Amino acid sequence: PAPPSRARASLVADQLRNRLGDLDDRAQVIRESGETTPFITFIEMSASWRQVARFLMESKGRPLPNTMPTIIMCPNAPSLEVIKELGLLEDPNVGLVVGSVQWVPDLVRAGIKEAACVVCPSPDRALATANLGTPNYEDMLMVDAEGVMLYQMLVGLGID
Repeated sequence: PAPPSRARASLVADQLRNRLGDLDDRAQVIRESGETTPFITFIEMSASWRQVARFLMESKGRPLPNTMPTIIMCPNAPSLEVIKELGLLEDPNVGLVVGSVQWVPDLVRAGIKEAACVVCPSPDRALATANLGTPNYEDMLMVDAEGVMLYQMLVGLGID
């Protein structure tokens, strides 16, 4: 038998995988309802969930008629703690796609074609929230390059 710590780690990993699957399924439901219920696709290019958290908290603070479903696309999965803190499982208006902004199938899964609005935080804020300290010139160029590549992919998909 596996040691207790290994068994617990395996259980936590399974729980996270299941929750992420639930959130991905919800993202697809939001996408499929896009013609009748407009939604936002929020693309986070950094590894941090701070900007995502700030965006979701500000969205939840608005009056209900202005609330739009949101699909979050992020390269890194949130921890179970972040999922619980943000109430992602309890909010039927939030879906999640873990994927790369450099991979068109991930962008399509995140609803990029159907979204009424696409939100992509500015590169300088993305660097600041990723805990990289003071961004240097190379860091800024790299994040800016990712933003330019994303824009070119969106134009190629016919999204202006």
